[in-house]
Amino acid sequence: MLLPDYLSRNLTPPIPTKDGGTLRTIGEACEYMAAIGKEREQRRHWQQVRELMLQEADVAAVSRRVRLAVLKDAKVDVTALSEPMERWMDEPSSGFLSNGKLNVVEKDEPSTEPTEGNERSDSESEEELRRQEDFQQAAARRAAAEEERRRQEEGQRAEARQAAEEEEERRRQGELQRAEARQAAEEEERRRQEELQRAEARRAAEDECRRQEELQRAEARQAAEEEAHRQREAENKPFWNRFLAMLRARDS
Repeated sequence: MLLPDYLSRNLTPPIPTKDGGTLRTIGEACEYMAAIGKEREQRRHWQQVRELMLQEADVAAVSRRVRLAVLKDAKVDVTALSEPMERWMDEPSSGFLSNGKLNVVEKDEPSTEPTEGNERSDSESEEELRRQEDFQQAAARRAAAEEERRRQEEGQRAEARQAAEEEEERRRQGELQRAEARQAAEEEERRRQEELQRAEARRAAEDECRRQEELQRAEARQAAEEEAHRQREAENKPFWNRFLAMLRARDS
C-alpha cells in the first residue's frame, strides 16, 4: 500500500495525455494506469512504472518513466505541452529510490551500473523517444494542416454565402427599382390620360359654347329677317289695298 504522502507528490513536469487529462501527481498516474485497461497495463513500460511506484522511487525517476510510457502509447497531448518536446523529455532520472537505495530501472536489472545491456536499452529508449516524437510532431502537423484546410473551407463557404447574399440583395434592389420605375411610368401615364381627358373636356365645352353662340346668332338673324319682312309687308299693304279697290270698282 503506497503512502498518501508519496501519492500526493507532484510529477516533474505534469504529463498531458489524450485520454486521461493532465497527470500532476503520482496518485493521478496510478489512477491513470488503473483506467488504461489490462492490455496496456501489461506492457513492459507500464510494468516498469509500477515497479518504481511499489519501490517508492523518487519523483524524477517515476516522472520520466511515466512520460516514456505515455509517449510509447502515443497518448501524449502535444498541444498541451508548455515547452518543446525535446526539453520536456530531457530530464534524466536520478536513479535512486526515495529511501536512498539504488533505483531498479528494469525488471531484470540487478543494479544501475552501466553495462552493455543498459547502454543498448538506453539507446533503444532514446530511439523510441525520437520516433514517437517524430510521430507526434507529424500528427500535430497533420492536425494543424487539417484545421487550416477546414478553416479555409469555412472561409470559402462564408465568402460564397456572402457573395450569394450580396447577389440576392442586388437582384432584390434591381427588382425594387424596376417596380418603382413601372409604378412611376404608370403614374405618369395616368396623369397624362387625365390631362388628355381634361383637354378633351375643355375642347368639347368650347365647341358647345361656340355652337350655342352660332345658334343664337342664327336665331337672331332669322328673327331680324322676319321682322324686316313684316315691316316690308306692312309698308306695302296700303298699295295693295288701293289696287284691289280699283279692281273691284272696274268690275262693278
